[in-house]
This record gives sequence, C-alpha cells and structure tokens, in this order.
Amino acid sequence: MKLIKNKKSNLSLIEKRIKELCGENKPNGFFFNLTQDNHIVKGALLFVNEKFIKLTEKDNDLEEDEVDITSMKDFEFCTAVGLSYIRCLKNGELYELCRADMRYNSELSAAAKALNKVVREKKSFDNLSQKNVCKKCGKILKDSATKCPHCSMGKKGVLKRLYMISKPHLPIVLLSVFLFFVTTAIQLITPQIQKSMVDNYINADVSSQNIVHVTKGLFILVLGLAIANLLVRIIGIFRNNILAKAGNKIVIKLCSMTFEKVQSMSLSDISKHTAGDLMSRISNDTAQISRFITNILPSLVEQSLTFVSVIGVLLFYSPKMTLFVVAPIPFVLLLHRAIHRYTHSLYHKQWFVNSEANTVLHDIFKGIRVVKVFGTEKQEIEKYDKAIKNTAIVSEKNEIIWNVLTPVSTFAFGIGSYIITYFVGNKILEGTMSFGDMTMISSYVAFIYGPLRWASRLPRMIMRTFTSVTKVFEVIDETPQIADSENAMNKEIKGKIEFKNVDFSYDNMNDVLKDINLTVSPGEMVGIVGKSGAGKSTLLNLVMRLYDVNSGTILIDGQDIRDYSQECLRSQIGAVLQETFLFSGTIFANIAYANPSASREEIIKAAKLANAHSFIMKLPDGYNTFIGESGYTLSGGERQRIAIARAILVNPKILILDEATASLDTETEKLIQDALKNLIKNRTTIAIAHRLSTLRNATKLYVIDKNTIAESGTHEQLIQKGGIYSGLINAQREMHKISKESDNHE
Repeated sequence: MKLIKNKKSNLSLIEKRIKELCGENKPNGFFFNLTQDNHIVKGALLFVNEKFIKLTEKDNDLEEDEVDITSMKDFEFCTAVGLSYIRCLKNGELYELCRADMRYNSELSAAAKALNKVVREKKSFDNLSQKNVCKKCGKILKDSATKCPHCSMGKKGVLKRLYMISKPHLPIVLLSVFLFFVTTAIQLITPQIQKSMVDNYINADVSSQNIVHVTKGLFILVLGLAIANLLVRIIGIFRNNILAKAGNKIVIKLCSMTFEKVQSMSLSDISKHTAGDLMSRISNDTAQISRFITNILPSLVEQSLTFVSVIGVLLFYSPKMTLFVVAPIPFVLLLHRAIHRYTHSLYHKQWFVNSEANTVLHDIFKGIRVVKVFGTEKQEIEKYDKAIKNTAIVSEKNEIIWNVLTPVSTFAFGIGSYIITYFVGNKILEGTMSFGDMTMISSYVAFIYGPLRWASRLPRMIMRTFTSVTKVFEVIDETPQIADSENAMNKEIKGKIEFKNVDFSYDNMNDVLKDINLTVSPGEMVGIVGKSGAGKSTLLNLVMRLYDVNSGTILIDGQDIRDYSQECLRSQIGAVLQETFLFSGTIFANIAYANPSASREEIIKAAKLANAHSFIMKLPDGYNTFIGESGYTLSGGERQRIAIARAILVNPKILILDEATASLDTETEKLIQDALKNLIKNRTTIAIAHRLSTLRNATKLYVIDKNTIAESGTHEQLIQKGGIYSGLINAQREMHKISKESDNHE
C-alpha cells in the first residue's frame, strides 16, 4: 500500500492522483464514496496500464493499492439499506471490493458487469466512468455539471462573465468611473486647502496682519471645504442612484437567465437539485452578483484611484515617507493568502448549509397540511433548528476568522501611520516642515488607509461573489438532457402514436419499461392498465417527452418525437395528471393557464364540459374566487375538475388522462365520464384509470406487467382471456363488494 500525504493544491488528493495517472484522458474506471465501516471517503478504482488501482482519500491522506483482479471472480452488485456495494469471490471466499451510497447505484451496477466480462470473457475493461471529470484540472464534477467551475470560473473567467453580464450597462459604469475621477480630484484638493488654512491663517502671526483679512480668508477656505464636501456627496448620490438602477436590471437579467435555464431542464435534470438549492441560486446568489457589479467593483475602482493618486502626491513630497505607508501591505497580503484556501472552502460549505436550510423550510411550508394532520410540528421545528444550527456553526467559523483577521490587518496598516507621525514630528522640530504640512500629510495618509482597510475586506467579498457566480453558472452551463434538435419541427400533428422497442430506466440500472411496442391511431382511445408501479405513468411521461427513451423510438405521425420542438409537441397535448396542482390565484386564471388568450366564453365552455361550472357558480365570487396555494381551499374532486377544464381549453390533438377521475365520487365521476365521451371525439387519447370499469369503452387496452406489455385487446377480449386484466377486474369487484357489505353493516 502506498500512502500519499497531502500537499497544498487546489485539487483534492484523489483528483490530483487521477490526473497524474490518466493525464488528459478520461478516467477509465468508476468511483465510490464509502468505507466498509460506512465512513465518507473519496474513492476510485481505475484501470491504468493493464492494472487495476484502488484510490481512497480520507482525512487528507490518500491510500493507493494495486488490486489483483485475476484472483477474483463472480462480481455481483448488491444493495442494502441506504448503500450499495460490489462483492466477489476472492480465492474462494466472499470479498467486498467497494461500497457507496445510493447515488452511485448505476455506476457500481455497470462496473460489476464490466468486471465479470474482464475475468470471464477476457475482454478489455471498457470506459465506465459515468462521473464527469475535468480534463484540464482533474477535478471530479457534480452529476449535474457539464463544465468545470474551477476552470471556467477562475479569476479571469469570473471577471469575463461579469463583464459580459454588465456589458449592456457599460455606459452607466463608465459614467460612474468618470465621476470617481471627479470626486478623487476634489478629495485631493482638500488637504491642500487644509494646509493653507493652518499655515496662512490659523497658525499665522495675527498681530502683524489685519484680523479682518485673516478672518475673511479663513471663512473662504472653510466655505471651499464645505462646497468640496457637498459636491462629493451630491456626485455620490447621483452615482449610487444610477448604479442602483443598473444593479436592478442586472438582477432581473440574472434571475431571468437562471429561471429560463431551469424551465428548459428536463424532470431528470431538475431532480438533481432541491427546491431550496434552485431558489437560493435564483434569488440570493443573483443578488450577491449584482451587489458585486454595482457596489463592490465601483468601490474597487474608487479606492484604487484614491490610493494611486495619493501615493503619487506623497511620492512627490517624500519617497521615504511613502515607503513607510506601503511597508505593511505585503505582510497583510501574505496573511490573507495564507488562509485563502481554508476560507474559500468555508464559504462553499456555508452556501450548502444555507441551501439545505432553505430546502427544509420549503418542504415544511409545502407540506404544512401533512404536518398539521399528523401533529408533527415539534418534529419539524427540531429538523429546522438542526438545519439552522449547522448554518450558524459554519457562519460562526467564518465570522471568527474575519473578526480576528480584520483588526490584525487594520492594526498592521496603522503601523505606517505611527511611523509617519514620528517622522513628520521630527521634521517640524527640525523646522523643515510646518504644522500645515503635517495636517496635509495626515489627511493624505487617512485617504490611503481608507482604501487599504477597505481592501482588507475585499477577499471576503470576492469569495462570497465567487461562490455565488459558481453556483449560478453551474445551472446556466448545464446541458439539458432533453433539448430541441437544430432543425426541430413546428407543425400541426394528427395524433398517431407508435412505441417501437422502447426501453426506459430512471437510473440506467432498473428497467421501468422494457421492449414496449404499441400503436394508437388518430382519434382512438387507448387504456393503460397495470398494478401500481408497473410503469403506466412513466409511459405517459414519455409521450409528453418529459423524459427521453433509453433505447427504441416513439413516433408521432411517423416522425421521431425528438424531431419535434418541445413547444410544438406540448402545445398540442392536453394532460390531466395524477397529482393535481393548481396555482395560487383565481379559478379563472387556473383554467386559463393552459391558454392565456382564451376568451371568457371559451373558459366557461371548458368548465361546463368538465362539469365544473355548476360548483364554481355556487362559490361567493364565481370564477373570480381566489384559491390558496395548490388549491387546498377546494375539495379533491373540485380541483380535479378544474384540471380537466384546463386540459380541455388547450383543444389538444392528443389527450393524456392519468387517473383523471381518481378523486371523484361515483356520481361526479359518471358526469365526468359523459363529458369525456364528447371530449375524446376526434382526439387521440391515452388514459389510465383507477376504476378499470371506466376504460371498458376504450378502443384497446394494454396491460403492463413486469415492465413490459403482457396483454392487449378490448375489454371483452381481455375478460374472456382470463389473464392479468381479468384478475384485476375480479379483484376490484371483490373490493367493491366488501366495501358495500361494510356500508350495509354500518
């Protein structure tokens, strides 16, 4: 075993070693993240130069072992509670090769198959690495990342992207820079005025001059100082106002860019992030970036101008004195550099714990009805308390570091001022400098130490912004798994749907649908039947292209579904999903959501077809009745009918009904079924129903079992067949009979 000690580097030890072993090539192997006693590590098993090398990084040390694969056989992927692992037979005994949490399931599953091929079939080890690794720096990227934040978001990269964002507002930025020059020039004049006041008036021999003349001159100089200060304030107000306007526009642009990207993601892309994570990036991080562009960067220009200008003036008066001023700067820079890496990682950690706290809070608010029903308020309070305590701990570490560093930096900068005071005092005693010179120099020194003290806080501000920029552009730079092709079609569809040898898996490991073949003709109603978890809703998701198939093809009107633009496809598909969701707003707005340009008459007609008009008119404000978040002020059946009306309003060529009548009582369901009979005319309809009897009028039924189509035919044909469908019908009849007997008994 080779033990590699940590050395200072931007890469983790394992990333650095992978880069050394693989060079510019993509790592050929797989990753894991648990030890056998379930401690978190960074691990990789690599195939390099015909050898298998196992790397495990823990506690800033890296273990490197060569694995003798020839002594192993029968590799098996196994799962346990919250983890998975690869085991095999090594010299006749069970041996665990590696383990990881559930995020690595697909990777370990594929690795076990590949290892068996290596041993049994004597084949070469295929490139299995499903984790993205930056070819430039060797860092392991997150599952959702397609670009390396470390390389694309270096200092130059950050500045370049910030420049591109602020480019439309460049005239305002240039105007603010010009105003900085103006205010800096005014500030440089004021110490000269102060010198004149002290030497020519305050410290003058009044007995030999006209007291009125001295008083008048002093008044003019004081007035000049007041006017100069007032000009600086007025210019500052104007400058801050125009920068605030530019900042608001930048926030809007960043929020819009991030939100548009989230909207373009597929469901699988979005599922890689939590709601709190995305909300934090869209709101908090964009605001931090805007503050940097409109506040920190202009201040950097202002402070730099002031510093350079004053240094120039002091060099003119005394190079030696200037040296005393700048002497502490290297010391402070080295101090900040020494803790840069540690504080950088802390700010990243602080961002993650903040995101986790936001996610917990979002989930609690989203599921507040469930919390109330089960009386788990105390449990949720404890959960949130734990999340915010983690945030507080990390924030406290950051604050302690800066609360120590800032006073130390400030004191270090102040050493120069003490030396200058002593230096100037001696010059006055020698008679080579006046009290006016001392006043002027003290003012200039104050101007210098203002920028230097501000600069001591700059690394902290840059780190926060760097973290926010990284998080925002991680989302913006993601390549959506589902995207329109370059020549995506936008045309009216007729509604013929074909599945040809379709396979699909959410995790590339467990098949949800396998070898699906079915055809739905235009205007035909097809029912999808099967046990819970059989893959019925997944099949509908594929029709709407919320996910793409792993293999096989879905055709609409004989054209691959991926050849249509997503907007074209979904604008011609109406869907009533199993999970009914209504937005906070009026009933009218919720129905019109599917077609905002629809007239009031069209919306009312859709509501009538969905049998929703009658209950809507009984509400106090009718269609203008405001419903709360998710529509919880309405019953389940009422929400379902509004959702049906929303789908009707699209006037779709393809209609998707995923348990569309599941939340309705028997009487209301019959009325809905009557409405759907009219609705499905001349429309291709694919329906899943809780009560199988509601699908008896379907043109054809497909029964999904064990991830594939087990039976197909009409209701009567499948009943006569006496197979899976017949068994499901009989089971429902028995349940209905038991329920009825129970009601009669009561």
